[in-house]
Amino acid sequence: MKAYKYILAASLVAASLSSCSDEKNALVGEGSIMISASINSDLKTTSRTSSDDLAAELSDSFEFWLTSENDGGVIRLYNGLDNLPSSLTLNAGHYVAEAWAGDSISASFTDRWFKAYVPFDVNAGEVTPVNIECKIANVVVSVEYGDGVLDAYTVDSLFVCHKRGQLSFKPGGETRGYFMMPSYDKNLTWICMCHRKSDGAERQFNGVLQNVKSAYEYKFNIVFTANDPDDTHVGGAFFDIEVDTTEEPVYDSVEFLAAPRIDGVKDGEKFDLTDVYSANEEPGELGAYITTTSEIKSVVLECEDFPTILGIQGTSFDPIKITSTTLINTINNGGVTWTRTATADSYNMMLTFSAAFTEALSWETEHQINITVTDANGLTNTESLTILKTAAPITIPDPVLATADAPITLTTNSYVIEGDILSDDGSDIVVSYAESSSRSRAGISTVTATKNGATYSAKLTGLTPDTAYEFYVTMGSYTSPVSSFVTEAELQFPNNSFENWQTSSSPYLIYGSSDEMFWDSGNHGSSTMNKNVTVPSTDYVHSGTYSISLQSQFVGISIIGKFAAGNVFVGKYLATDGTDGVLGWGRAFTGRPAKLHGYVRYEPAEVSYESSDFDDLKKGDQDQGIIYWALLDDYTETYDGEAWPVIIKTKSSSRQLFDKTSSHVIAYGEQVFTEATSGDGLVEFTIPLDYYRTDIRPTYIMCTAAASRGGDYFVGGSSVMYLDDLELIYE
Repeated sequence: MKAYKYILAASLVAASLSSCSDEKNALVGEGSIMISASINSDLKTTSRTSSDDLAAELSDSFEFWLTSENDGGVIRLYNGLDNLPSSLTLNAGHYVAEAWAGDSISASFTDRWFKAYVPFDVNAGEVTPVNIECKIANVVVSVEYGDGVLDAYTVDSLFVCHKRGQLSFKPGGETRGYFMMPSYDKNLTWICMCHRKSDGAERQFNGVLQNVKSAYEYKFNIVFTANDPDDTHVGGAFFDIEVDTTEEPVYDSVEFLAAPRIDGVKDGEKFDLTDVYSANEEPGELGAYITTTSEIKSVVLECEDFPTILGIQGTSFDPIKITSTTLINTINNGGVTWTRTATADSYNMMLTFSAAFTEALSWETEHQINITVTDANGLTNTESLTILKTAAPITIPDPVLATADAPITLTTNSYVIEGDILSDDGSDIVVSYAESSSRSRAGISTVTATKNGATYSAKLTGLTPDTAYEFYVTMGSYTSPVSSFVTEAELQFPNNSFENWQTSSSPYLIYGSSDEMFWDSGNHGSSTMNKNVTVPSTDYVHSGTYSISLQSQFVGISIIGKFAAGNVFVGKYLATDGTDGVLGWGRAFTGRPAKLHGYVRYEPAEVSYESSDFDDLKKGDQDQGIIYWALLDDYTETYDGEAWPVIIKTKSSSRQLFDKTSSHVIAYGEQVFTEATSGDGLVEFTIPLDYYRTDIRPTYIMCTAAASRGGDYFVGGSSVMYLDDLELIYE
């Protein structure tokens, strides 16, 4: 769907910055930068993946942002390589470009973490190349056994660890590991346990590597160093561990290359080709400017008007591949020309559609010129220059459905109509609207639009959710054709009163046998010890038969087991890792509610389980409960082949929890229960959402509740939380 834009030359400088990013402070610039990004993929000694594989593996996790010394904050933020532009226009000044890619895991044999920090200056009228080289940020450990060691000894394992994670290097297994050091621990501790094959005697070695550094590889070379004086035969030989802390250089670079960029051009200024170029007079000369990071190999132009206006056979041609001088002259004489240039950092091409060409286009019809560019790296991009010449003094939006692609200005009960003023005679612009089902004009409402230079807007209010409306716009003697839109539905959580369960076997499931899963809980983990920490309850109910009861408790036998918080969440319990859980949080959702309303009863107990990783609550404190929810963008990560917007891992060595400050969070709200709720039943609660971003529709929603706020760290006591009748409130 294209939006109509009346392109004014004086307002087009910022349009060259268009992207799919969250541009927090769009600036009109006086200089520009050319961006290239690469990753130093590993240390020199071994290659784990090819360069192409690594680029594909890390492209989704790539994040790039700019901070400005002048503005004192983040002015650009791009999530994912596909959204990284090859160039930007900025005000003259000092900036810092930062980026990261990969996974910041405490200890892993596979996951690596890369970072970049590049300060630079932009000067007026100049192009500044900015090379973002993401270097490995892990501390790397490798293990190698010398000749004869494994003949004389059975090595049980070599453990290497810091306070947040550990890896076990076993002979025949992984030989290289990656560590992300916590801020409070700069040392790696190691311990090697083995048995001498000659007599079964146990040997143990240990030590500490002090102040390890990122991008260094520490080699554990296990070699014989002497003979045991108490045992002269070969089996009595013993070994020591030799640590080589020499820094290894990176071995390769994987380039992150931006796809070709295509911008519209009018009077020397760029405009976004996702907009329709609309005018009520002859538009004159128009152009398209192409920028690539490698040689341009193909530019295919396609338009249904080419045979008529240019006098050629067919509706498409590639100016780069045309070899006939006669055909080139025919196209040029018809009004389409091109020029190519190359710089050290990019290749450029300018396509020009002359005033004679645009004058030959018919009125009151959209004419689309599709432009497909392919560069030497095989990267392709297609944009369309769409031209509309109309006698109408204003434009109106296309019909809109309440989908993920609907404009942000469309809600459950309002819609902001926005358009361009092509010719202003001073008359009021009036929008008339009514439900599509209305058969008479008696129910029509009107609103006078606000003019703002070359644009207008009008907010239609008092609308009904999930309802089709029609509208038309008048200005003086002009009346537009009737257009339409459908308001958003007030989407709600399925099974929001927790009436539907499956309890005939363990674990208890929070959906009926014929329903799809929406909610899940930690029952999948606790049920291995014949316990369900989340159950239906008739003790406290607001409506219907059941509420949901979240019961924190120790799950196990004697000292074998673990504390588990009673919990419920939107998503799915994915796996049990030892005694820990892996959860997928979030479900598809495109609504924009304002508040979460429901009924709760909280009965806190004294904290009886604590952890050094969670300082908020200690033994003897009163436990705390929590409910929190969020709207999320389209980012996902994968576990065991399933994609989820948030993946939770509670295992201490690889703990991964929800971050409410993540750039993927659109809105967030929470309520912490620090004491028991009042009265002898359920009480109302309302948790408003704080919207961090209003320029994007959500793709997912998540919501979780726990009777023990420290449950992710197995901290809490025998607390209970009851919930019933959760409702999303829209405003």
